[in-house]
Amino acid sequence: MNEFVEEVQDEWRRDQLISFWKRYGNLIIALILIVIALSVGNAIWDHFNAKKMASQTQRYENALLLIDTQQEPAAIKVLDQLIQEGTPGYKIFAQFKKVNLTSSTDDKIKSLQDIIKSSETPKIYKDLASYYLMCLKFDNTRAADFLHELKDYTLLQNYFNNHFLELKALTYYKMNQFKQCQEVLQKILSDKEITPLLRARVTALSNQVPLTK
Repeated sequence: MNEFVEEVQDEWRRDQLISFWKRYGNLIIALILIVIALSVGNAIWDHFNAKKMASQTQRYENALLLIDTQQEPAAIKVLDQLIQEGTPGYKIFAQFKKVNLTSSTDDKIKSLQDIIKSSETPKIYKDLASYYLMCLKFDNTRAADFLHELKDYTLLQNYFNNHFLELKALTYYKMNQFKQCQEVLQKILSDKEITPLLRARVTALSNQVPLTK
């Protein structure tokens, strides 16, 4: 009886953790994008004159206003203009904002692949788009295949290596491979430079992983 109760509790914890990640995955990505904008945005945008920047800013603000008033088709048109004509900084932000507005997962994936393939996209944004892409595939790809796809991202040096490792740990958790899950989590926590938000998420997951012999 006790074993049955423990099994039910483990399943409940797993569902709760996965549900949390599904609910807040896009927010995590949005926060990452904001941090990048604050840290490297000026370096990208300072190459352009103030008049052009003012025009780009106004267009982007108009798109945000249209989104806030639930006029998404009109907002997408403005974002498409920025993607075609915008300065590199606003083009990137318009691309990511459009991904968030797109309802079809296939369309989201195509848009992210366009960001990744573009020679104009700075590496940090390519890495973020790759992370976003894998987040979208997290629910819709067989676990073993997903781990295979993650392999390249976790082995290569990129700006979001620990975030890819977090996805790897969550996949092991879904597969009930708790030993492998804990090993990946401890690898992340051993990095002294991880962000407080990521450390908090990884620590919470580590505390929920059932003990293995």
